[in-house]
Amino acid sequence: MESKIFDTITIDMPVTHIYSRLGYAKGKTKVTKIQEEELARFFREAEGFLKLQGSAVRLAVVAKDAEKITLENNIVFKSISLAQLLKDCDEVFFLGATAGIKIHEFIRDNSKEGDMTKAVVFDAVASECVDKALDWMMEYFYTELRRENKAFTRFRFSAGYADFSLENQRVFFDALQLARFGVRLTAASMFVPEKTVTALVGVKKI
Repeated sequence: MESKIFDTITIDMPVTHIYSRLGYAKGKTKVTKIQEEELARFFREAEGFLKLQGSAVRLAVVAKDAEKITLENNIVFKSISLAQLLKDCDEVFFLGATAGIKIHEFIRDNSKEGDMTKAVVFDAVASECVDKALDWMMEYFYTELRRENKAFTRFRFSAGYADFSLENQRVFFDALQLARFGVRLTAASMFVPEKTVTALVGVKKI
């Protein structure tokens, strides 16, 4: 179970998604020129605090039924929702990415000091960028899969969603070697830094 490590992930700032996360509805929310300039300044500043890194692992599906999935390395996930997603899949990818400790500490410290506006914007930037880092990794493997006449499932699935227990974060944490990026997992199965995400995506023949 060899992981592919990405020590540096470079993406374009997902401005539209960040605006949406901040509650701006296109065509409905009016943004003044001053507000737009301030947000752009916050985005540039937040980008300087980001350190996007990640890893991926490709695993074979050994067995599956309506309620559980068994992967190589004796990994067993009990989840009806996940089993439904993977019903036509013979492989999966584990994906993990983090925005780094620096932006996590900035958001925490500014929240404590009362600068909530900047903290909220930085939070939105980190959340959307780390999610886009997963998209970036999927695009990285896209050509490889096409050569094999395979493709990803339409959706990713993360621990804590539907009936896929949050406790499964431990499996992702270990398999993806997230500790090498300075990430740790709490007793409650939460990641620190907070802006760290993992997901599973299926691979099927086309």
